[in-house]
Amino acid sequence: MAGGPEAGVAGQAGSGGATVSGGQAVFAQVSLPALINGAVGVVIAAEGRPVSFTAFTVAGAKITAIDVTDHPSRIAEADLAFLGR
Repeated sequence: MAGGPEAGVAGQAGSGGATVSGGQAVFAQVSLPALINGAVGVVIAAEGRPVSFTAFTVAGAKITAIDVTDHPSRIAEADLAFLGR
């Protein structure tokens, strides 16, 4: 994963931390713009690791397909390059 979730997320303010609310730990989540297998998209990360992504296929200035996954093996196999980092 280019840019890697460790480098791209772990240092992000507000991510990876847990707070206790009503006896349950609540973990911060962050959304990061990224290229996902070459397609523009967004990665959702928690505790410094990607937990889902949404990738958009664009043709002729229109979104022609949206790929959403939270399947761990698909996330692990994806080529993620975080933008603006």
